[in-house]
Amino acid sequence: MIEKLLDACRFVVKERKCEDVELNILEYEYRAMRFGGNRITQNMLMREAKVNVTAHAGRRKGTASADGISRDTLLTALRRAEEVARNVPEDPEYMPPYEGEVIRGEVKEMKIPSEEEIAEALGKIFTKAEREKVSAAGILERGRINMVVANSRGVEVFHSFEKNSLSLTLERDGVTGYAYGWGKDDPEELFERAYEKIRMSGKIFEIKPGKYTVIFEPLAFSDILPFFLFSLDRREMDEGRSGLSGFLGKRVAPEMFTLKSNPSTFNLPPFDEEGVPLMERKWIERGILRETMVTRYWAKEKGISFTGRYRHCEVEEGEEEMGEMIGKTERGILVTRLWYLRWVDVKRMILTGMTRDGTFLIEDGEIKGRVKEIRFNDSVLSILSSISGVGRKGERCWHGWIPVFTPPVKTELSFSSTTRF
Repeated sequence: MIEKLLDACRFVVKERKCEDVELNILEYEYRAMRFGGNRITQNMLMREAKVNVTAHAGRRKGTASADGISRDTLLTALRRAEEVARNVPEDPEYMPPYEGEVIRGEVKEMKIPSEEEIAEALGKIFTKAEREKVSAAGILERGRINMVVANSRGVEVFHSFEKNSLSLTLERDGVTGYAYGWGKDDPEELFERAYEKIRMSGKIFEIKPGKYTVIFEPLAFSDILPFFLFSLDRREMDEGRSGLSGFLGKRVAPEMFTLKSNPSTFNLPPFDEEGVPLMERKWIERGILRETMVTRYWAKEKGISFTGRYRHCEVEEGEEEMGEMIGKTERGILVTRLWYLRWVDVKRMILTGMTRDGTFLIEDGEIKGRVKEIRFNDSVLSILSSISGVGRKGERCWHGWIPVFTPPVKTELSFSSTTRF
């Protein structure tokens, strides 16, 4: 199928009337099943190709999108992009299409499981849920994505990768437990992880607002990291618009913490949406902010190297098991996951959000019971600089289009208010 996508790109390049053209194609094929109340509620098989065509006319650019790769569809999108390019003002920061070194990815044959195979996997969860008198809900996805980037300057890169995930919430008497698996995780093992949250609940505590020692499980800490990743823009830092302005080469976390990006960790495309190669980069190395993301335009302006745009990150694993981290905590909070995270102040990198589906009080190294869900307000930089432990076993999590790998992390977090649930 990759060859068909490349043929589509070559057709557009050949048919262009503008000076240059760029194409991005994402082709999806996957099956998804939603479930709730211990039964399947929706069965979907999706096959689609999303195309973006960008036409260049002088220092002007116009973009049009299309669904599908038929020649009529592609030609319509191309002509629309060319019309936009002719009628928009010149871009003072115009950059031509990328031309230079490229890295082509892998093309793998991937079998999309049948609905019977997925239903069988979910049936194992439903059987356990009925036995434990809990209600199971969530979504299981199995599929593949083909990505192609091409332009009229000779760039043609492609990659195939899988998107396999299971999101599972269990509920009993208003108490919930959650587990997430990326890859072909065992559904029964994920059930046990989610059900353990319900078993741990016991007594329910309500804590007062304030700063607490917190142990983030991998899923919870992975919610925070994309906000840091998108603050690494070098231009924003140079112009004083980023909370990281002035921190390059300085300590932002303890020595035990390293944050990097490497597409191979997730089997993702080794190039960005322009076709620029993506190498492994260590943004924070042993606590020091070492690298930033640099666009081609800003690299030209400042005479520095461009990096490409990264949409994934990972934390290097530490030495402690999560149980050891809990055992060394005199008083703190164990957080399963976060939700509804939003910037409060981008310049100061202050986030707000809520805990969800399993928040527990730790006292004298033991889990004492469940805590009513709590809202936090804190700076990402404060969270990083307060890290006192990095766990051993990391997990892969997928936040929309932002894959993250992280182990559990122990730090400090400021909670601002409690809830009734």
